[in-house]
Amino acid sequence: MLRRTASWSLGLLAFGVLQAAEAHEPPVVTGMVAGPQDAVVLRTTRGLVVGDLRGGPFSLQCLEFSEFLPAETPSLTYFGSRLFVSGVGGLVTMTAKGCGLERPAAFAGVPMTDVHRRADGSLVLLTTGAGMLNDAWTSRDGVAWEQRGLALDQTLYSSLRPFGAGEIAIGVRIDVALRRPVHFVREVAGVAVAAELAIALGAEGYRVHLLDVRDGLVPEALVLVDQYRESATPDQVLRYRDGAVEELFAALEIVDARYGPDGAVYAAAASGLLRWREGGSAEVVGDGRRATMVSGAAGSVFTATEYYIDGCALCRVEGDALVPLLRFGDIAGPTVCGEAPGVCDADWSDWRLEVEPAEAGSGSGAEQEGSAEPNDTSLSSKGRTGCSVSNGSGLFEVALLAGVLGFVTIARRRRWLGR
Repeated sequence: MLRRTASWSLGLLAFGVLQAAEAHEPPVVTGMVAGPQDAVVLRTTRGLVVGDLRGGPFSLQCLEFSEFLPAETPSLTYFGSRLFVSGVGGLVTMTAKGCGLERPAAFAGVPMTDVHRRADGSLVLLTTGAGMLNDAWTSRDGVAWEQRGLALDQTLYSSLRPFGAGEIAIGVRIDVALRRPVHFVREVAGVAVAAELAIALGAEGYRVHLLDVRDGLVPEALVLVDQYRESATPDQVLRYRDGAVEELFAALEIVDARYGPDGAVYAAAASGLLRWREGGSAEVVGDGRRATMVSGAAGSVFTATEYYIDGCALCRVEGDALVPLLRFGDIAGPTVCGEAPGVCDADWSDWRLEVEPAEAGSGSGAEQEGSAEPNDTSLSSKGRTGCSVSNGSGLFEVALLAGVLGFVTIARRRRWLGR
């Protein structure tokens, strides 16, 4: 099944893009972010889905408007009434309804791995890429940006979050002596490293993700140790605090984990939505359908499951049950933001082709193709012309560029590996 595809590595991105170009996969919800007035954006493998938690309509924002590749998992955060999206192509901002796209000139084409809003009201983003140092940037208004100066030789940061009086980061560096990458958790104070803990991946370990942070008297963070898709070794969710880690979950294909407002920790895995309470063990919430994301908003926990076994594109956790709020077949679209009605027809056709047969349980797809009219929000989109077909055409150029950048990155680090 589809694995979590977030990656700071441009070389891996190129491989993922080529995979996406070779075959379709049914849409899967991989994340959610909530904004003002109950606005919500679902991150899916076929674009963004915009709507609200008050029961309003949800609509697909096609890949042409999403401005990211299906092979990557962009970072999303709200800042005021606008959504900030970071990815390989740079930083994109849009309205809560997915329109009014703008790309800050300072970061156009600059790969980045993370963007988030701090409690003090500022924005932080991370840039990365071949030929440049990785660093953090901050902004008070989302327009003017100041460089933090966190760049460190032979190190790539993939996430940075507030953590107590400082910040916590996940990253990787090349160990010259061992000739292999070393993943780590770092506590950062200002621009200095206050503490570092190496994270062991095991024999088949793939990469490490920072999933969530909870502040308190003793701040803590959730770290995912990700295994290869074909591995029989379980993924792990570790809790980091006081400079050490402990295992909370060990299960196959864990793709997400979050702190819940009830004090529990929730994880999305192949075996379903898992819940862990202090002093207890992991338990399954619901009926064990594969969970593809978990998120907290408006005092509730939300998840998504694989729709083709009668799951949901969005469910709310109520006690030990999952209450469906949205199914893939109920998503209207596409959102076209004032453009010509046919601008996203290719993406919408692919979406319906993949969703409807699975939900109906029969049919070829072509016979059941949706006839929903585009949802024109009457907001202008800057500089958009036409729509690329989302079955892989148009992605090879980007894959080639990503591959070249990844190759340059590897070439610059050959001396670290002693080759």
